[in-house]
Amino acid sequence: RLERFTLQLGEVLLVLRNSLKAGHSFLQSLQSMIEELPSPAREEFQRLHRQVALGVPLEDALQAMALRIPSREFGLLATAVLIQRQVGGNLVEILENIEETLLERIRLRKQLRAATAQGRLTAWVIGLLPPSFALLLRVLDPAMWKLLLTEPLGRLLLMMAILLEIGGVMIIRRVIRVE
Repeated sequence: RLERFTLQLGEVLLVLRNSLKAGHSFLQSLQSMIEELPSPAREEFQRLHRQVALGVPLEDALQAMALRIPSREFGLLATAVLIQRQVGGNLVEILENIEETLLERIRLRKQLRAATAQGRLTAWVIGLLPPSFALLLRVLDPAMWKLLLTEPLGRLLLMMAILLEIGGVMIIRRVIRVE
């Protein structure tokens, strides 16, 4: 849901920017977004609009939304709107700059996902191969499986295999993680 919301932020900015260019207020633009956007962005901005309609100051409602949605990209948008409301300036121009930044970040995130796909697949294979082998051993040679569970050396080997398995998956995750 968070990933879908983050991917919708480009569309959110486009609708908001075009509505503001047409001369609508921020709240009218918010209503336009609610009417035009799909889920989950619609629900989140609907909640924001409801809070403002109930008398919560826009700044407080926007900060609550930023806390509720742990997205750096949305945090950037919320911060920009809050600063613009306090300091002033051309919100449309600010939104255009944010839109460029967000779209670039989303594009880079997709490229990183594609670049690390092989590492993730390797982690899955390494993670699933030993349990699959153990299940196959249990089915094909139950006597050998029983020795692994009953003999002290067999239990030691199983424990070592589990620890090495966990260590291998952790190392691969660390290698493919990009900060």
